[in-house]
Amino acid sequence: MSIIVTVLCADESKLIQREALISIYNNTNGTSWKNNTNWLGEVGSECTWFGVSCDSLGKVTNLKLNNNNLTGNIPAEIGKLTNLTTLYLYYNNLSGNIPSEIGNLSKLRYLMLSSNDLSGSIPVEISGLSELRSIYLTRNNLSGNIPAEIGSLSNLTTLDLSSNKFTGYIPTEIGSLTNLTSLNLSDNGLSGSIPSSIGNLNKLRSLNLSRNKLS
Repeated sequence: MSIIVTVLCADESKLIQREALISIYNNTNGTSWKNNTNWLGEVGSECTWFGVSCDSLGKVTNLKLNNNNLTGNIPAEIGKLTNLTTLYLYYNNLSGNIPSEIGNLSKLRYLMLSSNDLSGSIPVEISGLSELRSIYLTRNNLSGNIPAEIGSLSNLTTLDLSSNKFTGYIPTEIGSLTNLTSLNLSDNGLSGSIPSSIGNLNKLRSLNLSRNKLS
């Protein structure tokens, strides 16, 4: 009985990730991608779809659709790809908000959404991405404050939020990111003083806070 239940759960999990991938395809105008090889193929073929990589159990671990003419929005269903470690959607034409469901991707290490037309704020749910090493959100239209919750991402080594429309203060919690080697907050509308907690970042090699309204 337990073997049957395990098989059924595995099949259901694969069906959920298939539905999530199809939602991404439909919401980003997959028919107009530069490369959509094998997408929407038969059940069980998902690991052969362009830009999709899986582990030995068939769980989707990498989604790399950068520079592939994606348009439209990132759907909430992306949060169902809970085994993702890498998400590359940079150099596309994506718009709308970063869905809060992205906080479900607790195994994610690399989040690259640069060079799109994303708007709205960084969802506070990003604090759930405890395995993150790199965040690249540069060259979008993101706005609002940099959430204090970003300070909980203790494994982060690179944080690039440059060339957006962020305002408000640099959160003091950024000083908790003691593994950071690169921090780029340039070309925004950040104001106030540079928090003294930034002195805690003793591994930092690159710091760019230029073209803001810091005082």
